[in-house]
Amino acid sequence: DREVDERLYLQSLARALDVLESFDPSRRQMTLSEIASAVGAHKSAIHRTVQTLLFRNYLREGDDKGYMLGSRVPT
Repeated sequence: DREVDERLYLQSLARALDVLESFDPSRRQMTLSEIASAVGAHKSAIHRTVQTLLFRNYLREGDDKGYMLGSRVPT
């Protein structure tokens, strides 16, 4: 593990990457609660992150209130 200079660390970016990295072939679609659980954060804490990722097309809405990786995520 690398030592992190806290002055240069962007928690919001790290959270967005955590959200994207929580998806895998066995979890192609997740609800907000499932994403929060996978990331280890409260649902309210990642709601804005998910909304931003939706707006930027890194996530898209799936079925039954779920979210999936969007068109901007390379496969």
